[in-house]
Amino acid sequence: PACRATVVEALETRDADRLVVRADGLERRYDDAATGLLVAAGRFAERVRFRDDRLADRAREDPLGAAHEATGRAGPVRRAAAETGLAEGAS
Repeated sequence: PACRATVVEALETRDADRLVVRADGLERRYDDAATGLLVAAGRFAERVRFRDDRLADRAREDPLGAAHEATGRAGPVRRAAAETGLAEGAS
């Protein structure tokens, strides 16, 4: 979660079509679906942070949980989840 939050936070201001993480001599490559979810979480966190800082933090730490929570809401938060692609993670 801490490293995931770091990745999602970095993706708030940039896009990526693939992610590779290197730590302790190991390399982990994220598949397209996982990369898409993390990019969407970054976009979503950036978009909703002024409306709901707690949910933006959750998107950074738990993108799937944030996707489920956001799609259960109405109004701008739900719309942001749909427009950023985060809602796809809830299905």
